[in-house]
Amino acid sequence: MSKEDRRYRLRPSVSIIPTKDVVVWEFFQSNTRRIRHIKVADKALIDAVVALNGNTISKLVEQLGEKSNIDKFVNHLYQSSLIEDYDLSVQINSNSSNRVINFIADYFPTHEALDRFKQIRNSHVLIIGVGAVGSWIAHLLAQTGVASFTLCDPDVVKLGNLNRSLFFYEDIGKQKTSCIERLLHKIDPNIKVKCIDSLIQSSFDVLNIIGDSEIGFDLVINASDFPNVDTTSEYISKACMERKIPHIIAGGYNLHLSLIGPTIIPYKTPCFQCIKYGLESEKPDDFSRVRKMHREKRNIGNLSPLAGISASFAVFEAIRVLVSSEKLLPIMAGRRGEFNFLTSKLNFSEYPRVPKCSWCGK
Repeated sequence: MSKEDRRYRLRPSVSIIPTKDVVVWEFFQSNTRRIRHIKVADKALIDAVVALNGNTISKLVEQLGEKSNIDKFVNHLYQSSLIEDYDLSVQINSNSSNRVINFIADYFPTHEALDRFKQIRNSHVLIIGVGAVGSWIAHLLAQTGVASFTLCDPDVVKLGNLNRSLFFYEDIGKQKTSCIERLLHKIDPNIKVKCIDSLIQSSFDVLNIIGDSEIGFDLVINASDFPNVDTTSEYISKACMERKIPHIIAGGYNLHLSLIGPTIIPYKTPCFQCIKYGLESEKPDDFSRVRKMHREKRNIGNLSPLAGISASFAVFEAIRVLVSSEKLLPIMAGRRGEFNFLTSKLNFSEYPRVPKCSWCGK
C-alpha cells in the first residue's frame, strides 16, 4: 500500500499537549512514558492529526492544501510511531497478543511493529534450567508471544521448589521440563516445546543440544545454577560463541541479592570472559587468599520476588534481542546488575570488551 492510500489515525496511547511555547507541541507516548517535542507553527495541522480517523494523505491535502505540508508532517508522525495505520491497527487489535504488539508499536511504525512481533513469534529459545528463575522466564516469554521452546533441566519438582518456582503441589515428583511444557500449553496450545532432561556438564553438552535442533536457536538463556551460575555460564557461553548465538546469563539470586545479566551478542558485545575479567579486577587485593568452600546441599535463604526480578530482566532483554533492531538494543550488553533487597536499590556495573580477549578479541 502506498503512503497516499494508507489510512491513518492518532495512536490511542498518544496524547498531544500544548506547551508554553505556542508553536511547540508535546507528544506523550503513555505506553513507554516518552515525550517528543515537535515544532508546529500551524495549529490546523495539529487539529487535523487529532481528528484523524481513517483519513488518507490525499484527503488531508485536499482539505488543507498542498502548501500546508500535511503530507510531510503525517509521514514524520508515522515514522515516529505517533500515528498508526488505521487498517493494520484493526488487524492488530483482533490479535490475542494485541497489547504486546501495541507496546512494540511505540518504537516502530505500525507495519514494522507487526513484522517485529512475527520475529518474536517465530523465534526458537533454548532455556537451560527451568527452576526458580527459568520457570518464570519460560512463562513470561510465552505470554510475550514466543512459540518455540527447548527446555533443558534434569531435575524433578520437589516440595522445596514451590516457594519460588512456577510449579504446583500436583507437580511434585514430575520432571520440571514436562511441568513447564504443560504450563506453556495452557497459555497457548500451539506453542512447540522440546524437553531435554539431562545435566549440562560441559560446553560439548551444550553444542550437542544446539546441533540437534533442526530449526536452530535465536537465543539461549542460562538459568541453571548447578554446580553454580558461573560454571554453567562458561559452558553455555563458550558453545554459543562458537555457533554465534546470542545468549543471556539470567543471573540468579543469593542471600539478599538478585543478579541480572549480562546479555552477550557474539563478537559484537563484551563476552563472558570479558565480564569475568572485569569482575576479577574488582576484587580487593587480599581476595587472592580467599578460597571457595565446597559444601553439599547448602540451604541458602531466598524470596520468590528475587527470582522474579531476575526473570523479568532476562525477558526484557530477550525481547530486545529477538526484535533485533538498532531502535531497541539490549541494555545489559557489557553490564551486570544487582538488586539489593536490603536497600531496594538496583546497581549496574559496566564491563568493556577486553583487547585480545581469548574468546571475542582475536
